[in-house]
Amino acid sequence: ASVSISGRRVARFLDQIADQRQLPPLIICDNGPEFTSKAMFFWAKERRTKLGFIQPGKPTQNSFVESLNGKFRNECLNQHWFRSLDEARREIDQWRDHYNQIRPHSSLGYLPPVEFARQAAKSEQNLIQSVILRLGKVQCVGRQPKQGCHCRRNELQMIRFPHVTGVGSSRI
Repeated sequence: ASVSISGRRVARFLDQIADQRQLPPLIICDNGPEFTSKAMFFWAKERRTKLGFIQPGKPTQNSFVESLNGKFRNECLNQHWFRSLDEARREIDQWRDHYNQIRPHSSLGYLPPVEFARQAAKSEQNLIQSVILRLGKVQCVGRQPKQGCHCRRNELQMIRFPHVTGVGSSRI
């Protein structure tokens, strides 16, 4: 079984992410062959997103990834001697789950990423509802309205909240 990552495999993974959240207009990558491949070029073109590449030899231009790589190396890879690929996958999966589900991150107000995302989504929905209430002329449609609900989703256009979603927009 091959352990290398092709551009097609990266594209499939990004499609899985796109099923859950909107793709950003720009994805910053290093110059690895998986990102510079034709598969990734065509994937980005079909999805109307752009690939941006850091300058060769300038890992600080992708500092978030470099920070994650350092944490992964120190907290996972340097802590274990893997006797098999299966064992490595198990340990890495455990580390990833802990990193995303349990481990507090100072940059996220000492919340784990999953909890931060949950709270951000809730805040975004509250912000959207606040904007809708201020519009004052929309009503509930298509189902039994709940008391105090003022949404008419099919009349609203794209509302931009870059500070909340981090990808530039949110579709209601």
